Amino acid sequence: MSQQLIFSGTNYLGVSQSRDFRRLVEQGFELFGLHYGGSRFSGLCPPIFNQAEKTLAKLSGAEEALIVSSGSSAGILATQLLEPSDHIIAAKDTHPALLNIKHKVSFYHSLSSAVADRIGPNGPLTILCNAIDPLHCRPTDFSFVNELNPLDLLIVDDSHGFGVTGENGGGIHQYLKEQTAAKIIVTGSLGKGFGVPGGVILSDADIIQKVKSLPNFGGGAPPPAAYIFAFNHGQDYYDEARKKLLQNIDYFKDKLKQIDSFRYLEDYPVFYTSKNELADYLLKEEIEISSFRYPTPQSDLITRIVLNSGHSLEDIDRLTTSINKSLKS
Repeated sequence: MSQQLIFSGTNYLGVSQSRDFRRLVEQGFELFGLHYGGSRFSGLCPPIFNQAEKTLAKLSGAEEALIVSSGSSAGILATQLLEPSDHIIAAKDTHPALLNIKHKVSFYHSLSSAVADRIGPNGPLTILCNAIDPLHCRPTDFSFVNELNPLDLLIVDDSHGFGVTGENGGGIHQYLKEQTAAKIIVTGSLGKGFGVPGGVILSDADIIQKVKSLPNFGGGAPPPAAYIFAFNHGQDYYDEARKKLLQNIDYFKDKLKQIDSFRYLEDYPVFYTSKNELADYLLKEEIEISSFRYPTPQSDLITRIVLNSGHSLEDIDRLTTSINKSLKS
């Protein structure tokens, strides 16, 4: 019996299978113990978090970065800066973490149209959206950012892009910074691209300082310091993993005979298909892909192929051979 292959999940840079990265985490555990469960404000908090935040800020092009316990926590903390009187508009597929507020939110299929028309009352807009759609592999239309002014606020969840997209995996922040005069907050997970159980907020220094003043930041514990140590010392690994991921993406597309059966984004490791029956077919071939209902058990089924840096070319050969047979039959 052949070994089961997994083409699912969010382990884009193959961190969970990396022995090199695991050794860095083990070194971190030796230095910092299993977990620091206190506040970032405590004198006992390891300074390694500050070091990692400088790396994240430089990588993303943000003025400052703030590490928190998860990507969802990052979104929730950022939106706690909003006031009930703010005029908030959001894309339909915005991550739930950015919508965990009691304020009124108006949803639009096209943010470009809503911003261009300045729909709603006069005054600044707050816009909530995702940087990338990893489920249906549709590009986010950011053409509206050119219409924003310095009083507007743009909050973007980049959980599935940070570490993978942008220059050196820096994600969407640098692009947005170059395109708009609006205030920018980018939130996201460190667990998907970087393999670190934590989250990050990227923004200007004054906004980061406001987040630090929130009780939910001071009252919460950061991720385990051992993983932050591994992040700090694993930048060379990440660079090599991104190169390998791009190689795997190109190889997969080259070997797939019916690429038009999939929707995908340039240099992104996720391939969406409406052919949900493909998942059952591949499972019989000992290959598991991503196929589940999201974000609720009542939602439509979403079927995707997810590549990562840990896949060998032989793994991809086996996958594409099975897909080609399935789509041919």
